[in-house]
Amino acid sequence: SSDVCSSDLWAAGGRVGLRVGGGVEAGFSLAGFYDRAEQLDSQLTGVDAQWSQGSFAAKGEYIRHVPEETNGAADNTRGLYAQGTWDAGRYFAVVRYGDLRSGAGDRQRLSTGLGWRLLETCQVRLEYQADTAADETLISQLVVEF
Repeated sequence: SSDVCSSDLWAAGGRVGLRVGGGVEAGFSLAGFYDRAEQLDSQLTGVDAQWSQGSFAAKGEYIRHVPEETNGAADNTRGLYAQGTWDAGRYFAVVRYGDLRSGAGDRQRLSTGLGWRLLETCQVRLEYQADTAADETLISQLVVEF
């Protein structure tokens, strides 16, 4: 079984996106992970879409990881997420659902959050997460972008 985070690997890939109009964009992504002998070790493929209208935005993605030497469906990992965001200037709210399926088990998470933009590059966030693999969690963050 491959390890995508292995230090023996290097990756190459990219994304192609298409703006359809009406605030809609769709994309396809592909990445290959290679070993030191430059042989393909595993591959990620994904499709995504996003839409925005006024202060509301929605986006989602489906992604799949497949090792080159597959011993069965349990070796494949696939996941998806869907997210909606409402933006009210300095304040915003977000709802996100994620679903991960792998040989190690399945996991779903629903999170809701509120945020306040202190500056253009600095936010305070409060997020509640309910996860099938863990207890409920309340997270507060100070996020600084640079």
